[in-house]
Amino acid sequence: CGDIGFLEKGSKIHREIDKKGWLEKETTIGNTLIDMYAKLGCIKQASEVLEKHQKRDLVSWNALIAGYLQHNLGEEALNCLKSMRTNNISPNEVTFVSCLKACASIGALHVGQEIHSQIIKQGFEKDTFLGSILMDMYMKCGSFKETCRVFDELTTRDVVSWTTLI
Repeated sequence: CGDIGFLEKGSKIHREIDKKGWLEKETTIGNTLIDMYAKLGCIKQASEVLEKHQKRDLVSWNALIAGYLQHNLGEEALNCLKSMRTNNISPNEVTFVSCLKACASIGALHVGQEIHSQIIKQGFEKDTFLGSILMDMYMKCGSFKETCRVFDELTTRDVVSWTTLI
C-alpha cells in the first residue's frame, strides 16, 4: 500500500490489525505499518504506530527516521534519534546515514559532529559509504576542513567520496 499509494486500503488493513491485536505481538507488522505511513507522507500516523508498538526495535526507529528525512523533516528525524537513544536502542549504519543527511539538510553541524563521534565509538569510521555521507554533511554545513579530514582518513576512496570532495 505504501509503495503504490493506497492510503485508504492501508488504513483499512491497519484497523484489522488493531482489531486482532497483532500490533502488540508482532514486530514486523508494526515496522511495516510505520514504513507504509511514512512512504505515504502520513508521518503523524507513522509516529503514532511507533508509540503504540510495544515490540519496536531498531528497524521501527529507522523506518520513522527515514520517513521524516524523506519528507524534509530533518529536525524531527534528529529528535527521533534522541528518543531512540532514550529508549536504549543503539543506532546502526542505516540510522547514521539518515541522521547525517538530516544534519546536512538543516545545517546541524554540532549534531553531525556528535554522530561522527558515535560512528567512531561503534567502529564504523573506516566505512567508505559512511565516510562519503560524513563528507557531504560537513561540506553542506560549511566545514571544508572536516570534509578533507574525513576524506584523508578513508582507507578506501571510491567515486562517491572523490565526487563529494570535488
